[in-house]
Amino acid sequence: METTYTAFWDKLAIQAYKSLLKGNPNSSLAHHNLGLAYLRIGRANKAIRSFLRALKGDKLFSSAYYH
Repeated sequence: METTYTAFWDKLAIQAYKSLLKGNPNSSLAHHNLGLAYLRIGRANKAIRSFLRALKGDKLFSSAYYH
């Protein structure tokens, strides 16, 4: 179960990654990490989209396949 403390940091991370992606929209690492943050707060659909975008930028980004 997500704690309030962890959810706070994940939501902050989501804002940071979205901001980063405005300047570098093809960053597979940023999309992957955004997906992890979404997954931790229970937003599975958004997480999947982020992982797919990570793979679109780099088909060999193995971590995106794992999650």
